[in-house]
Amino acid sequence: KQWYQRRVAITAGIEMLPKSQVPKSGRVPEEDESWHWKLIAAPWVRFYARNSAPGTMGVRFDDAVYQVDYDKLAQEALSRVDKMEQDLRTFRLLRGSQLALERLLAPKEEQFGPDNDVRYLKPWYRQVRREQEEADMWDAY
Repeated sequence: KQWYQRRVAITAGIEMLPKSQVPKSGRVPEEDESWHWKLIAAPWVRFYARNSAPGTMGVRFDDAVYQVDYDKLAQEALSRVDKMEQDLRTFRLLRGSQLALERLLAPKEEQFGPDNDVRYLKPWYRQVRREQEEADMWDAY
């Protein structure tokens, strides 16, 4: 039975800890970024963030990437962000849509690039994804 459980954990893409090694807090330790991300995806994301239209419209990177309409994990992560940040996100998206319709750019001090952007939703999204993976592993246990 153990080899089957380990095989299920490996095929699911998650290395499952034995029960004796699970921390008392119950939190799964954060994983390192993969070589694929470091060598291939990260340079592409940096290029996109520097040259993208959302940044020039005053929309943050996380506002443009995490689409709440299509992604249930992003929806859950956004519900964990404080109310002020949710209101600011809504304002940025509406203002960006208005600027796009008028074919204008946001003022320089309100534009976001890789040097002044804050990834406010990414940590919450990662935590929700880890919790979902852990719940799936418990369901498959």
